[in-house]
Amino acid sequence: MKTMLFLSYGTREEAPCSGSAVRPVCMERAFQSLGYRVISLWGEPGTQERARHRERFWQALKKENPLFCYAEGPSGPVRNFWEYRLLHRMVVEKQVPLGWFYRDAACFYPEIWQGRSLWEQSKQPLVRAVTTAEQCWLRRQVTTFFVPTESFGRARGLSPFYPLPPGCPPLRAGFCPGEPKGNRCIYVGGVSRRYGTDLMLRAFEKLNRQGTYPLTIVCRQGEEAFFAPFLAAKWLTVRHDTPQTLPALYAQHDLALYPLRAGAYQKTVFSVKIPEYLAGGLPIATIRCGETARFLETWGVGSYCDDSEEAFAKLVQQMLRQREEYKRMTERIPLCVQENQWSHRARQAASVLLAMTEKRNET
Repeated sequence: MKTMLFLSYGTREEAPCSGSAVRPVCMERAFQSLGYRVISLWGEPGTQERARHRERFWQALKKENPLFCYAEGPSGPVRNFWEYRLLHRMVVEKQVPLGWFYRDAACFYPEIWQGRSLWEQSKQPLVRAVTTAEQCWLRRQVTTFFVPTESFGRARGLSPFYPLPPGCPPLRAGFCPGEPKGNRCIYVGGVSRRYGTDLMLRAFEKLNRQGTYPLTIVCRQGEEAFFAPFLAAKWLTVRHDTPQTLPALYAQHDLALYPLRAGAYQKTVFSVKIPEYLAGGLPIATIRCGETARFLETWGVGSYCDDSEEAFAKLVQQMLRQREEYKRMTERIPLCVQENQWSHRARQAASVLLAMTEKRNET
């Protein structure tokens, strides 16, 4: 059986809720579905649990000849000597090709931290310095970087890099393309101005003066304080669902919303929420924001508008009123989901690493 290594810098969750926890779990399962025997290392760096697992991982590695190692990097720098040592020994002593998924570069975009606490803002120069130093070190270790999008890789000046956006879960059971059954819209995710929550709520306030446009927001408990003035609105429902209950909830709605505000960093990212919405069978309304808008336009499964509440309200209304175009979007969803599964992402990563290793060996 083909053997590979898999590194993650968080705790493995069987049913992850956050976006950063979803990707590592799905990628590990995807490699396994391709027939790889996966030797994994999970756990938070600096913990005793991670140290125990790291030692077992190294002892297992000494007896194996893995084809490659795929690593899901953390949101920030690793900042742990023993983790660096493990990577160096794996690459230098065992000659294992290393693919490193570069997850997050928010620390390089000061506008993201505006409005945060002074403590959070004051930490960012140090985080940027450590991240830059770690990136320089990683360049000498990795065979290739994997990144969420091509524009992300270019913005960070990584080389070589290969775009590896998040994959789609399986299409919701019982999904059937067709026209909208109503005007029911849903948003699932974080709540903040950067995520466009305020813009979305004001847009729906305008819409519901003209008709009936129910909005469901699924968020973490306690986040309702951000939009407290709207909680009494009859058109708004707030829920705290788990990943297991979301497919059934998507089946009750007509349109998914992703109102992430336009910005330099936002234009380079691609959220795991987009594939999840599509697997739920819903076309997507979003802000004109780089990679997300480009993906929806390429596959014909959503539409976008300018960064304003007026434009977003108009977009939602148009998508639900243009019933034939809506139907065509839903008809394209199954192919989009099929061609963007997590197994496709794992296959792409393996192919890139194996091809680059073969080319390197030839030279």
